[in-house]
Amino acid sequence: MKAPSQVYDPYPIFSPIPTRPSECRTTELIVQIKKWRAVPPSSIFELATDLRTTEYSRKLAWIRASAPVEVVLDTKQLDVIDREEETLLVDKIITSGDDRVVAMNMAFETAQSTIHRPILFVSSLRSYHPLLLSKEHAK
Repeated sequence: MKAPSQVYDPYPIFSPIPTRPSECRTTELIVQIKKWRAVPPSSIFELATDLRTTEYSRKLAWIRASAPVEVVLDTKQLDVIDREEETLLVDKIITSGDDRVVAMNMAFETAQSTIHRPILFVSSLRSYHPLLLSKEHAK
């Protein structure tokens, strides 16, 4: 999905949307990840050691880093937001002037989840607890 470009007549037609390019790149990445994950791995070992996991994680990190700082919602901890961070996040959403800030940031989280979901699912199975794994599971 290619981000739309501005049209001038002689002034800009569209209001600025700082999140659009990053959101489009993230959506494109999610499609690539889903195509990759559509073919099941031949073994759990292959799932856990596939280099594309790192490749897609790096692409997502690049997309997130290329997004304007004023629209990326970051927290110190992923599971807790303190009052100061809450105020900062709300201010970023309001001052950006782009109602897609939350959607873009949720797209980042969706892509991250899509990359790692199969590994997380398998790791939650009792039979694949790290202490119970043997060389048989690698086959």
